[in-house]
Amino acid sequence: MDPKRRRSSPAVPAYADLSEEDQLLLRLKDGASLPWKEIALCFQSEMGKTFQVPALQMRYKRLRERMRPWSEVDVEALRRAHDYWDRFKWDIIAVKMLDHGCSDKWPSKACQRKWEELHPDLEREGSRACSIRGSGDSDRGTPYPTTPRASFSSPAVHLST
Repeated sequence: MDPKRRRSSPAVPAYADLSEEDQLLLRLKDGASLPWKEIALCFQSEMGKTFQVPALQMRYKRLRERMRPWSEVDVEALRRAHDYWDRFKWDIIAVKMLDHGCSDKWPSKACQRKWEELHPDLEREGSRACSIRGSGDSDRGTPYPTTPRASFSSPAVHLST
């Protein structure tokens, strides 16, 4: 494996690094498989704290998300999604400006130049964007990846959020 692409160890917290409350929550839900109402009662009796069931459920959900390990497939998907965003972010921003009050669509290159003008202290992206885009790509082209990838086949400008 190329040294530049060496994978770091997953940033999954170890059980011992969790707070006493988080450890108790995992023991009661994963280990003992107790219903949420009983878990809330256990927190009150063992920790002296009162929690509503929805609060415990959300805490458990977030805890499981933090502890979820990243597979090689997940890491590669993250890398590809980031590359896609890095490549087409100005196209996406130009379209999203319409959703935020702009009356006319600006070209992506104009948006990038204005941003750099407003934020001269940030790293210039112009030279980096040129190195990312292939020599055959134009700045006004459609935001489709140049290599076929089933998971990234839809245009980025149709994202809605």
